[in-house]
Amino acid sequence: RLLITPDSRIGWLGPGFQQGMAAIRRHSPDVIYSTSPYMTAHLIALRLHRRTKIPWVADFRDPWTDNPFRNMGFPSLGRWDAWLERLVLRNATHLISNTSTLLERLVDRFPSVAGKATVIPNGFDCESFENLTPIRIAPADHFVLTHCGQFYGPRSPQVWFDALRLALNDRARLGATDPSRDRKGAVGCPGRSHAFAHTDLERSPELPGTIHLVLVGPDHFEGRPLADLAAAAGVGNQVRVLGTKSHRETLAHMAGSDALILAGSGGRGSELQVPNKLFEYLAVRKPIIAAAPSDSPVRNILEQAHAEAIVCTPGDTSGLADAMTRVANGNHPEVAAPWSGVARFERARRAEELREIFERIRLRDVFVTNRAADTGSWPAHARWWSRGRGRTAPGFRPATSSGFGAG
Repeated sequence: RLLITPDSRIGWLGPGFQQGMAAIRRHSPDVIYSTSPYMTAHLIALRLHRRTKIPWVADFRDPWTDNPFRNMGFPSLGRWDAWLERLVLRNATHLISNTSTLLERLVDRFPSVAGKATVIPNGFDCESFENLTPIRIAPADHFVLTHCGQFYGPRSPQVWFDALRLALNDRARLGATDPSRDRKGAVGCPGRSHAFAHTDLERSPELPGTIHLVLVGPDHFEGRPLADLAAAAGVGNQVRVLGTKSHRETLAHMAGSDALILAGSGGRGSELQVPNKLFEYLAVRKPIIAAAPSDSPVRNILEQAHAEAIVCTPGDTSGLADAMTRVANGNHPEVAAPWSGVARFERARRAEELREIFERIRLRDVFVTNRAADTGSWPAHARWWSRGRGRTAPGFRPATSSGFGAG
């Protein structure tokens, strides 16, 4: 396990550093940028930053030690892993997190982070949806509910299979439930109890399989085929396991669905993460049924997007069943100006926010260098660049120059 700490890409630390140094000599960058996962990328950037003193931006698209899906196995490895994280957080010039909750957690643990961190959420590429032809696996009068991605760890398909069974058994009273709104504006699901036997579905003549659950992604969960798990839950005929598809095909299945499901989880660290597929769900503007903790940023994102969404607590089988029956009956959540906030999550906007951070760091560095030129004391990375090369550092001109280059 030590050989794969912090992750399985640690073997790239040496080669990555060498390639990074070659790229720095070739392109003379103003900023070093690393993003994770994988965390090894930050360790490579750390070495480059220490060697060259070029400002470094470390971007966390997932938590490190707070990630609920990471298990180091031994306390000693956990301490080593935490030390590596501290090293990165302490040395990075600027930090980026993809959720406000992750940034708050980092600030709680490392107060010095507060003055050098920014939140930039994930997003979607508009170009990915151009000329997209929807794919639909059921007749128009059937209801198609789709999940895209992988079930793993606490994100189990079982609760969705059980909820589907309850929804199918409840077809006679579709739309009877009127979910209430929670304080954050997302639609909540009141809990209720159900009792059922595995023979109920087969002996209900009014249930012609009008709700279909389509699963696009890896077809196993913890070593068991999803089709077998669905059959064991009594919904084998209503679940279609399509397996892994290309990104384009996956988007087409999203677009051809009537609603989409987002499988979240509870427990430690669950409030720090947002599945990336949520943003592509927003792009296709189909009703969303999500399982997310009350403090999850998923709820805030859905609210900001003005999404037609029903959010339930992870593991709330009856609540998810109510959501399925309501949406399948056409009773979409009431939202002011539905989907009007989706554009803010376009990746072009996210990229612009990142560019602005780079520019602020570059200008701050130029300012420091300008001050240093007046005193004859150049920044460390300027000295490193000019040492032994017979030229000025990248992004800088001689002190007698009227300005400084962008690098």
